[in-house]
Amino acid sequence: MMPTMRLYFVRHGESEGNLGRWHQKHETKLSETGRKQAGVLAERVKHLPIEIILSSAYARACETAEIIAAATNLRVEVTDVLREFKRPSEIVGKDIHDSEVLRIKKLVSEHFGDERWRYSDEENFFDVRKRATRFWSEVSKRPERHILVVSHGGIIRYIVAVMLFSEALTPDLGRLFVDGLATSNTGLTVCERRADQKWYLITWNDHAHLG
Repeated sequence: MMPTMRLYFVRHGESEGNLGRWHQKHETKLSETGRKQAGVLAERVKHLPIEIILSSAYARACETAEIIAAATNLRVEVTDVLREFKRPSEIVGKDIHDSEVLRIKKLVSEHFGDERWRYSDEENFFDVRKRATRFWSEVSKRPERHILVVSHGGIIRYIVAVMLFSEALTPDLGRLFVDGLATSNTGLTVCERRADQKWYLITWNDHAHLG
């Protein structure tokens, strides 16, 4: 019988893109507030039996992970599987209210359930579901029992959706799940694999540490 495994998912701290309301680049860093949020979260999680930190390769996630690591003396392992889902390059770096951005996002949304359609170089639902499934396959084989996972609001929601619904996760169900569940910067979501080998959602987006 395999021992319990617990994953602590953390959305990165507030970034410059969150603050400025524009679609972020992979090199977008934390804002001053985001760095403070990461520090507050670090003080909270340092009392948990975490053995390692897994982080997205994007700058805002790495910076969050490094702040936590400095307070906990934990090793950070960076993996591309935890990156945020990729949007069309045409909207990256642009204001979320820009008319052209809104037009492109409307088209992407209208074709959300079409596996063969893409506007340009973005990931579609099926790409993201596959990557989230890969995450569960890889993390379930790790030797650590308590893992802190620093990532992004969108992909965390897809990862949890895949945990709950597996192959039953359709585009329509995915849209309802992802659109209906909010994540806060440094919000803490906890999932646990129990003795029955099933994964359970224990806590969603706990951000009490922010006051």
